[in-house]
Amino acid sequence: MVHRSAPLISLAAVLGLACTPSEPTPTPTPAEPAPEPRDMLTVAVASDTQTLLPILSQSAIDSKVYSNLYFEGVHAEFDCSLKFRPRLVKAWTWGDKSRTLDLELRDDITWSDGTPVTAHDFVFAYELLADPAVNSPRVGYTEPLAGPPEARSDHALRFTYKETGNHYTRLSQATGYYLPKHLLADADRRDLSTHDIAKTPVPTGPFRLAEHKPGEHILIESNPNFSGPVEHHARLQRVQFRIIPDYKDRIKALKDGEIDLVDGLSVADADALRESHKNLRIEQRGRRFMDYVAWNLTDARFEDVRVRRAVAHAVNIDHMIDRLLKSRSGQVHAEQAVSSLTPELCAVRTKIEPIKQDVERARTLLEEAGWSDSDGDGVRDKDGVKLEFTLLTERGNDRRIQTAELLQANLKEIGIRVHVEALDFHEISDRLNDKDFEAALSGWAADLYIDPKALWHSGETRSFNFTSYQNKKVDELIERGLRTPDPAQAAPIWQEMQEIVYQEQPYLFLWWRDEIVAVDSRFQNTSIDLLSALHDLHRWEVPEDKVKHAF
Repeated sequence: MVHRSAPLISLAAVLGLACTPSEPTPTPTPAEPAPEPRDMLTVAVASDTQTLLPILSQSAIDSKVYSNLYFEGVHAEFDCSLKFRPRLVKAWTWGDKSRTLDLELRDDITWSDGTPVTAHDFVFAYELLADPAVNSPRVGYTEPLAGPPEARSDHALRFTYKETGNHYTRLSQATGYYLPKHLLADADRRDLSTHDIAKTPVPTGPFRLAEHKPGEHILIESNPNFSGPVEHHARLQRVQFRIIPDYKDRIKALKDGEIDLVDGLSVADADALRESHKNLRIEQRGRRFMDYVAWNLTDARFEDVRVRRAVAHAVNIDHMIDRLLKSRSGQVHAEQAVSSLTPELCAVRTKIEPIKQDVERARTLLEEAGWSDSDGDGVRDKDGVKLEFTLLTERGNDRRIQTAELLQANLKEIGIRVHVEALDFHEISDRLNDKDFEAALSGWAADLYIDPKALWHSGETRSFNFTSYQNKKVDELIERGLRTPDPAQAAPIWQEMQEIVYQEQPYLFLWWRDEIVAVDSRFQNTSIDLLSALHDLHRWEVPEDKVKHAF
């Protein structure tokens, strides 16, 4: 949720109810040399990393970097739902009516200091996740467990759960985190974010961190100590993440040839670049990306659902989509959102009827809630309090700035005054985590496995439930859905949960949009898809006759 981002959905069909995967673990051929890495990919990003320690990460840029420093536990593909293939985890087996998950690890993967990666590193990561001193935003991953994961040998471990549950969700979470126990065992858990490994990870993957100049760039390079199979060695010599906060500056750098890849393109810029820069490929990633307005439900103005629904009726989302997310050819790159579960997940795609603009209905709801314009100044009031609020949004993000302005105009029409405050991404993230906001226009890169607990469960004190939303029925549905391993049986549970949340509007759900990416066409074997704009980055390469940067 991007903020972050992590995955979802029906894996029982893919994994079977239990068994080891059908694809054999790739075996490197000793006679086959690793590819000769060459050239550099330069990616424009809006903000710097906060941490490169996965268990603490909350931002998309963090995962863009660290996902290439760690050899992945399992390899994800997506077609209506996640499909997993072996990587570091070479086999998995469900037992005891899906209450146990056994993982078998490769025995040839090492940390860059030569220490083998073992089951103890997975167990250690989960120990940190569960420790309140660490304060991980993903502590919820440990809650379904009957106890800590068990290392049954150096390369085998078992997760034991209190109850049955969704295979996709549990496999994603169980294989997603491992950390070097030999380097972090004695670290101060209250301050892991300042540890050297959070800033300069000891890698297991195809790249290593070469340089980080805060506020300028993060540079990763081919890892000469990567012990994985030949086909996973990096084919690029370097990847630079250049920090350019302002969107217009990112586009200028792309046009000037200083940048090779920009994601999050506006539809208008994508249209223009197709015509003006034939050296670029314009690709779409799919509708994993939601924009929303989060309401602080502890604020008296937003406690009443009638106020939140009045706002939803006042806003013309269709007009916004036409203005901001429709191409010259007439192609619409978004659809109105009615849920925090992406419509790309076929099994839980909902048929909820979206709230449409109805200004008179909005005014009626505000009157019913006791908000009227008693002094005729155009702003409604109640008990001496004006119906006005500050809307935080992201500086340098043109789409969100324009969205905020359109929201401001729509709400003025029904007597609500909106003040727009643009902040850097990390400032907004801090304010949301601290619940120090009235309303915030932000967005998620949605999970592709189903676990809405961190967003909507009443018991969640972690940062993703920014709104402080509470509904006991939703709690019960989330818990029941997560205990249901069969996606077909779980689907009606998730449908009901989505309907309740949408009716209560803890978010003003705006839209799911296509993420549009521009990349220099000299790069081949690229995988720009729903999972990542940099998916399988180790496979990206440049033919020798098209190399731009020689090292």
